[in-house]
Amino acid sequence: MSFEQVGKQFVEHYYQTFDSQRANLGALYSAESMLSYEGEQFLGSASIMEKLNQLPSVQHKIITFDAQPSFNNAIIAFVSGDLVIDGS
Repeated sequence: MSFEQVGKQFVEHYYQTFDSQRANLGALYSAESMLSYEGEQFLGSASIMEKLNQLPSVQHKIITFDAQPSFNNAIIAFVSGDLVIDGS
């Protein structure tokens, strides 16, 4: 499977989970994971999930997706799209 396919599957899984079962995202983060959101940083799965669970209901609509391979077999995903917040 190519890095593009892996990246695309991950992005689709992440946003589908975020939109429908947000609490299940915690398994995708580790103690070293960091989320930057509107100038704030959240370190670790518990801190990230606390922030994500405070956000309103969101539906993500992916418009573009690009992936690049990175060192140590990592993949960097670039996603742009639209958000529907609280149904509006």
